[in-house]
Amino acid sequence: MKSFALKILTPERTAFDGIVECLTITDVNGLVTVLSGHAPMVSVLAPGPLMLLADGKKRRGQSSAGLLHVTREETAVIVDSFEWDAEPKE
Repeated sequence: MKSFALKILTPERTAFDGIVECLTITDVNGLVTVLSGHAPMVSVLAPGPLMLLADGKKRRGQSSAGLLHVTREETAVIVDSFEWDAEPKE
């Protein structure tokens, strides 16, 4: 599976900065999945789960409201707060 650059940013920290194969996040209309080559877009995020696949490992966290910004170069999740649920699963 192809990959893309992802950043998860809060005012206090960079919660994630790396390469992922897949991102699924909650926006105001439901779940949105971003894969490599996704069309550029901006979306308003609702509080809810965030799931990603990086190096074949699934990770899950909870984000507050914010913005999703997808470009050809990278994807950024910009939220007030974000916390990982647990350690990566294999």
